Amino acid sequence: MSVAQPIPPTLGLPKEKQLASRRLSALDAASAISRSVPNGDDDIVERGRATMARLGVPAA
Repeated sequence: MSVAQPIPPTLGLPKEKQLASRRLSALDAASAISRSVPNGDDDIVERGRATMARLGVPAA
């Protein structure tokens, strides 16, 4: 597994939209993980976990 790089700030967006983008990314990643674990889709699980790591969300 490679080390996830932090997601850089989105240039040109207001702070509120940057925060919304990060939160929606976290929700999308959590959704992908929760749907993919029972189906055994390890590639999607890994991508979701990598997104969470780049966002700085600690693993559960």
